[in-house]
Amino acid sequence: MTFSRGKPEVLLAAVLLDLVGGDPPDRFHPVSWFGRGARWWEGLVANSKTGRLVHGSIGAVLLPGLHVAASAAPIRRVKGLRRILLEAALLKTTFAVRGLITAGDEVARRLEADDLVGAREALSSLVSRDAASLGRRLVASAVIESLAENVVDSFLAPWLYYAVAGIEGATAYRALNTLDSMWGYRDEEYEQLGKAAARLDDAASYLPATVGARLVIIAGGLLGLAADEGRRLLARDGASTASPNAGRLMSAMAGVVGVQLEKPGAYVVGDPIRALDGDRIQDAQRVVAATAALGLALALGLTVLLGRRR
Repeated sequence: MTFSRGKPEVLLAAVLLDLVGGDPPDRFHPVSWFGRGARWWEGLVANSKTGRLVHGSIGAVLLPGLHVAASAAPIRRVKGLRRILLEAALLKTTFAVRGLITAGDEVARRLEADDLVGAREALSSLVSRDAASLGRRLVASAVIESLAENVVDSFLAPWLYYAVAGIEGATAYRALNTLDSMWGYRDEEYEQLGKAAARLDDAASYLPATVGARLVIIAGGLLGLAADEGRRLLARDGASTASPNAGRLMSAMAGVVGVQLEKPGAYVVGDPIRALDGDRIQDAQRVVAATAALGLALALGLTVLLGRRR
């Protein structure tokens, strides 16, 4: 399958759809359909380690390819305004700026109201870790970590892949990233099944994460936050997490916001310059919003530049 190139008018329309309407219900969402297909494929897996590794490796290539063929490829048959609208609607399902920026709102409100139990409950919808025993500082840390690392998954990577490889590139990335989120666990059930999906997602996200960390620092500087500290911590702590990509985003965010982020037993990123609380969550949300604006400008510039070379 050949890939197309992105169009600035489609990208702008998709972002407008996201900001105004948010995500469609699951029953109309292509990523939800893909997830159900991935669960079906998972149910066919053999019990042996080798069988799970082979099955997962085939699925990591086959399932995103089928998703692109079913969702993105048919749009090529449509022309004019109808194609722009259909492509924008599908592109919107590959990212969620509005959803990411507002994801920490409820946790921040609960922390400011000294409702730690409620903050833990709100956090459970954002991260997979057990929040039941987390204190105020670690709850706020988990939210900021999620905001930072999802800069790549939630919008920057889909936009950049759309710019260089069109709607096929954006939908392929979203499918692969979804597989990683479903299978990419280091436990007995998923270690072998998700190995290929995790490695492919790491590779696909590497360049967007490299760009994203620097955009976070620039965004922090534009907002009057500690850009120099962001650069310092990116160099010092960027490789301190198991994920080769998430650590760079989290270290840049930790430096810019002036906090120390911690997942007990896994990593500590940044320095405790400022207290971890609801205000710091709001600072991180502002940084994500500014990073999205910069990322959109970059992706639009790429679509225009690459469009002129056709």
